[in-house]
Amino acid sequence: MIPVVESLLLTFDWRRLNDITWFRKCWYHNGLMEALFTGHKPSDDGQQVDVHRSFDLPLERNDSSEDLDLLYNTSDTVTAEIVFAVSIVDLRIYANMAQFMGNAHILFSHVHGIGHADVHQNKLILLMCNGGIEEIDFTAEGGVVAGDLTMKMLQLNVLVSSQEDTVPEHNILINLGVLQGHIDYMSAHILLLRIVDICAEACDVWNDVSQSDVAQQSSVGIQISAKLKWTAFQLAMHRSTAAAAFGIAQRMYDFVMQQKKRSERTIGLMLPPGTAASTAFAAYQEDQKRAEKSNIDSPFMEYHHWMWAVKFGNTAFLKGLTNLDSHDCNVSLGGKIDISGDNFCLVCFHGTSFRETEWATLNINFLGGQFSTIAIPGLGELNEVRKSDVLARICSQSCKIFLGQNISTKSELAAIYRVSVGRGGIPPISHKEIAEWLHFACIHHYIHSSKDTSGHGKLFLKQSQKLTIQQVIGFPALNVTMINDHFWPSLDTLLKCVNSVEKPLCTVECSVFSSFSESIAVTTAVENYLFLHDLFKGYVDHLEEQKISFRPPFCGTQIQGRELSNENMRNFVSIRWDVEPHILLMGKSTWASGQINPHISWLLEKLGLDHARTTIPKYVQRGLMDPIDLAVATTLELLLTMSQQKQY
Repeated sequence: MIPVVESLLLTFDWRRLNDITWFRKCWYHNGLMEALFTGHKPSDDGQQVDVHRSFDLPLERNDSSEDLDLLYNTSDTVTAEIVFAVSIVDLRIYANMAQFMGNAHILFSHVHGIGHADVHQNKLILLMCNGGIEEIDFTAEGGVVAGDLTMKMLQLNVLVSSQEDTVPEHNILINLGVLQGHIDYMSAHILLLRIVDICAEACDVWNDVSQSDVAQQSSVGIQISAKLKWTAFQLAMHRSTAAAAFGIAQRMYDFVMQQKKRSERTIGLMLPPGTAASTAFAAYQEDQKRAEKSNIDSPFMEYHHWMWAVKFGNTAFLKGLTNLDSHDCNVSLGGKIDISGDNFCLVCFHGTSFRETEWATLNINFLGGQFSTIAIPGLGELNEVRKSDVLARICSQSCKIFLGQNISTKSELAAIYRVSVGRGGIPPISHKEIAEWLHFACIHHYIHSSKDTSGHGKLFLKQSQKLTIQQVIGFPALNVTMINDHFWPSLDTLLKCVNSVEKPLCTVECSVFSSFSESIAVTTAVENYLFLHDLFKGYVDHLEEQKISFRPPFCGTQIQGRELSNENMRNFVSIRWDVEPHILLMGKSTWASGQINPHISWLLEKLGLDHARTTIPKYVQRGLMDPIDLAVATTLELLLTMSQQKQY
């Protein structure tokens, strides 16, 4: 089957998703879809099933038990090999997203793809898809959230394997040439973005064990691995960007929940009733609902990201995958994310719009990072420090950041700049000229770069005469590693202390060690530090104002009506602190021009970080590692849910 379409136009109203999904049920009861996809011939009596029902009432199925056995438990097996290819020159989609995004328009140009699927015994055991799109243009206007995003040269490779007697395999690879665009909130630009040469890869790793490993009490490991690479990453934001992100997330959640309630009746009937998959999935959902209604919803459970994933991972279907039906096994879950980029540039404007005349820029060359997390359930007694408690699970997280890996240079690889511009120096913002505008905001990178192949540095060289660029901090090649081990009390202990005054704390043991090729250069101009202080304080204050009224929608273990607090139910303990770089004072923003070489502890003390050994790991944990850990745990939980359904 190779369809070729020159032009295709699809228009639908997202608000009527309930009506759209209703057509499938009309066709199914009339016998068309039933004959095509189940092989069950409709009755020959000529009677038509009355499918005209009220949309306010649940759909009643009149299928008898014999029909269900014939449809879903038939002994006739199907083995098929399917090869398909699609080629579309122009695909346009218009959607009404109500007040959230208004009228959305998506344009796909030159779409092509090919795929291969193997079906054995009515089960999909292998799926391989390769596709490419030359350009995607998404535009939304007329709503609270608007914007324009453009993607060019998109390539997608997908591999899904669920063969019998083997562990599942999921692999996805995405290559993207250019991604650029802007996002608006309340008719104001809040974010400008441009990324060049993106490569993203994600897969899952299921480490099986043998019977000998079970005797040695080894555990089964399930891990998600992801990699992200880019050539150039430019991002511009202002004081209202972070606060607007909370508003967008809240409105998106309200919009999705509204559509879910309208279509819950029809979507819930898509799973065949009475099957083991639907029964197991429904039981899992009911288990989550009961826990959400119980007293487990307390502040300290906000950091228990792996509670449901670990609980769902230790089920019978995993034992079936590893041939451990007669043994008890603990499943260690985890994830690993690697990032690397040639250049990263973050522009933060000192104000609430992109028309401000001052901004700070963070420019990083040869950036690399790695985040890994692992949750190990049921490890028995704790050490002597916590010998009075029983450990339910340990979550170990590590975060590595390095600059200029395998690069020997004495010049700075990362720097923070203060940029000021006079009147008439800022060009007007246009969504068609985002690349040029971002190059102007990051002009110092092209002025100081010896390998400027884009030509934008020369283009805005005259504009740079109106700019005042001052370097505040310069970083050499470095490697910083932070390891946080989370020791949780047992779940019974947590439940007993829900209503008590003294809450059981999670102990986080922090280890930080680093290496620097040269000293960190800092400027001696005090006004530049005051500028960065005012900039950072303005961002934080604006964000805290939005957090007060924000209702967290995405964390299932949080109480929806409870206000967010700064209370952290974790006790951070410093185990190792090996961050000993030297500071080099810059007289006139020149690298290594100072004569004084103070110690890093002196600088941290002057900045007010008297307890930097625990304060810095706490900030990194709450601001960076917690969101990534939550994303990995949620993704792995969804993967386990899908694998659970495939086993039945």
